[in-house]
Amino acid sequence: MSLLSARTQFCKLSGRHDLVTNFAGGTYTDNGANWFINRGIDELDLMMITPKSMRDYKVDLAADAHIVTPQRVIAVHEVWIADDDGRWQLEEKDESWMRDKYPTPYSELTSGLPLYYAHFKSELSPDLKALRSTTYTTQYTYDHEDVLYHEGEGDASPHYKKTRLIVMPPTDVLRTVSVKGRFFSEELSTDTDENYWTYVHEDLVILAAMMIMERTFRNYSGAEEYRNEIVKKLNLLDMGLVEEECNNVTQMEG
Repeated sequence: MSLLSARTQFCKLSGRHDLVTNFAGGTYTDNGANWFINRGIDELDLMMITPKSMRDYKVDLAADAHIVTPQRVIAVHEVWIADDDGRWQLEEKDESWMRDKYPTPYSELTSGLPLYYAHFKSELSPDLKALRSTTYTTQYTYDHEDVLYHEGEGDASPHYKKTRLIVMPPTDVLRTVSVKGRFFSEELSTDTDENYWTYVHEDLVILAAMMIMERTFRNYSGAEEYRNEIVKKLNLLDMGLVEEECNNVTQMEG
């Protein structure tokens, strides 16, 4: 099911023809329906870990680099580094430990073999939102290297879409970092877009969009009824996943 198909079905079943334009002509152009669909899918991602929930964000770190910024992260589980000699898992540390261990400005650190990573909550206060990595000196001079700025014209790349991970020490040569964890599904924007939920469980996509719509317009009893139906289906799906896991364990032990 594409986004267009989901939007069409959602508007037909909900009767909310105002959430598309040209309903009578059959084009179902978005006029607000996409928001309910995407927010419903987000809720499904939070309600259940699916076979597609666990993903890898991979990116090359150039020599002397130390920052990784994956997007649409629910939870980071592991961080790995790879090069010609193999791959190894980084040890997770908290932000305070990392700051104490590496108090020197990162640009002055001796690069080497990365060993640790930490989540850094390094966004600026709202009144400094207009600052960029190229303009921060209009406000301050030091301690800028771990700040997660908005970047791009019109905040095309806002910091609140990203998770910031600091890798230490900075890598001395180009290496590939892999962030393993639980991610939200792809955001749907164009009519042909699909993701795991629309492709495999299109009925749940429609139910979840209905639930978000009812909740948004304060029909809490209606939203709860949709949620109950969703939970019933998710429980059945979860039973199938448990069966698969148990079967794999039995085969390995045998």
